[in-house]
Amino acid sequence: MLALNVSKDILNAFVVVNNSLVVTNKNFDSKVQDSYLIFANALKQNPEKVKEYYDKAMLVKKNTDELIGFIKDAKIKVIMETDKISKDEALKVVDSVIAIKAKENFDDPTRVFCGVASENCTGAIASEIKKRIEDYKKKIYEILGKDKDKIKLSLITDGVYFDANKTKINWEQNNFQHMVLVAAITNLNRIIGEIKNAEFDAVNQLFSSVSNLDFKFDQLKARVVPKSKIVTVGENYEADLFVAAWDSKQTPEIWIGDFDTVTWKPKGPVQKLETFVAGIGKFISGGGVGDHIITGVIKIPSPTPGEQPRYFPFKDEYKVIPSTSTVSNTKMNVLYVGLGNPVSISVPGTASDKINASITGGSIVRKGNGNFIVTVPGTLQGKTVKINVSATTASGTTKGAGSYEFRVMGIPRPESYLTTAKTNGPTPKNLLIQGELKARLMGFVYEGVGFNIISYTVMRSGDGKKANGNGSKFNSEVISLINSTKSGGMLFFDLIKASGPGGIQQLSPVIVTIQ
Repeated sequence: MLALNVSKDILNAFVVVNNSLVVTNKNFDSKVQDSYLIFANALKQNPEKVKEYYDKAMLVKKNTDELIGFIKDAKIKVIMETDKISKDEALKVVDSVIAIKAKENFDDPTRVFCGVASENCTGAIASEIKKRIEDYKKKIYEILGKDKDKIKLSLITDGVYFDANKTKINWEQNNFQHMVLVAAITNLNRIIGEIKNAEFDAVNQLFSSVSNLDFKFDQLKARVVPKSKIVTVGENYEADLFVAAWDSKQTPEIWIGDFDTVTWKPKGPVQKLETFVAGIGKFISGGGVGDHIITGVIKIPSPTPGEQPRYFPFKDEYKVIPSTSTVSNTKMNVLYVGLGNPVSISVPGTASDKINASITGGSIVRKGNGNFIVTVPGTLQGKTVKINVSATTASGTTKGAGSYEFRVMGIPRPESYLTTAKTNGPTPKNLLIQGELKARLMGFVYEGVGFNIISYTVMRSGDGKKANGNGSKFNSEVISLINSTKSGGMLFFDLIKASGPGGIQQLSPVIVTIQ
């Protein structure tokens, strides 16, 4: 057995780095498994839409498991042959290399990875690992198809490498030739981490591809479409209730008139709607008491490049009559726990100061001019409440003016994000430090509600070095940690706390890879 003159401190440093990589890989594997779980839940909710991409994600998992399995077998083999122990004994020390006896041995690892007679370390396990990595990258890009350019896998095997004498060497030599055992194992665990990172990026790209061809909307609001605007005594009021979605940044074409639903050519005079507010067309029509009909089409660009626009015909009827009392929640037909929910109430023919309102749970406070603020306790979350309206007549008597039902919901949990971090690959340091760590409420359309970052911890993979931050901006300690992180290193923003309605919440971590 040959041995390099490697100091105990250097060997212990490799042990520390390796143990950190083992922990990092386990944590990263947990996050990848969370991605698969989210994918599986989406498949249950919409199998027709998700199945194609879910099946591709399972192919990514299969190829990843096979490659990592081969590398783990290589770790066991090199430990067995270097420490002269059984497979069962090697399994006990593979994740805790401190227990390996021949940490400084480089002769046996070189023989295992490079072969006996190969001077350039080709033709043995090291070459097989390289080949399998290259095959893996090719398969992952094939699985991603047209979306392959949206991610960049960090598994580099064709780089330019030099030894201590400035002699050009290949990937196999750079990673395994004349490497002491503990360094070779550390390299294998680093490669496993890069593979898990590639798996994570590929699966997340596939998940985002599920909705790439969907229409994109940034606004949601509850809508009620009644069967009839007039209900006489003895009849039932029927309506379709749903959440409408639209893009406030894109203005569609809306045409009023009669159209051929095959060619979308007008059958007679038409009028283009010109009044829009935040992407929503505003139709205004006069008319006296009686029935009225409106027909037309809405033209929207296709989300798929190169395809023809999409046309959506509409037809509606309305009747002009003296108005009845109304209750309108200015946000939606939802009351949120922890917020002051504005509600406007009016009764035709009655002054606003003569209108009274009560609620079956929570409290309702008059603010003037028919406006009220409703608050509901957390004990009613997931339930419904009713706002009952009454009016005081000129004679001093009180009459009922309607009852209106609202759902009680909690504010969704905010998510943390880095404002300048790239989502499809590593992020440059100078770009990252210009940004901030913030919290946002995804899909929550209630205006004026937000969360502020209080504190967080940043940990670097590899050496486990940490920095603590307060507020959304990066302090000097965090910036120093970012600047000292090498290319390919990962930073974990964790233990993130944010304050907002309802108190302080701990948010999910954010991971960023440095370019």
